[in-house]
Amino acid sequence: MDPNLPSARAQVVTPEAAARIITCSQAFRGQRIGSKTEADQLRAQVDELKRPAPTKWITARIATLLTHYFAADIPPQVQEAIAADWVAALRGNPAWAIARACQWWISAENTARRKRPLPGDIEERAAIEMGPVRVAEAVLGFGIKSRPEIDHTREPRGGEIPLERRRAQSQELLGSAVSWPEARRESKGEK
Repeated sequence: MDPNLPSARAQVVTPEAAARIITCSQAFRGQRIGSKTEADQLRAQVDELKRPAPTKWITARIATLLTHYFAADIPPQVQEAIAADWVAALRGNPAWAIARACQWWISAENTARRKRPLPGDIEERAAIEMGPVRVAEAVLGFGIKSRPEIDHTREPRGGEIPLERRRAQSQELLGSAVSWPEARRESKGEK
């Protein structure tokens, strides 16, 4: 079943939709969230991206993947057992992650693409594809980033310090510093 078909769209997130969601939020790259609204939006996105693929979708997608590889005539009972192995390995994974894992397997990026994949191969790659979702879950676990309070009574820093005052501080530091050759002689006990 093609995830782009209307009947499948209501049930699964396509790889393209997942990519749009992941690239539109900095939280999927580890940036903390700054408000409850952002947290609620991120939680909804994570929940959508984690929605498991239906069993029928998994079997159809794996059947499509395996048609790229030669297989002798396999009895229907054996085909059902093979499908059950694939479903057991991939159950709980979202359709978009499985689809991206299958696309990766047959792509030029995968040096083992000429070999028929095993269920664990696609399961492992689907877990890699889910990496940004795990990052977003960690961000949610950190909570909302608190805004730092501005202390108006503190000393100014860097460019905020007037130039004359910075020069005076620099001269004071330089005046108290010991030159390298002089410090070396003192450490050896020389005069």
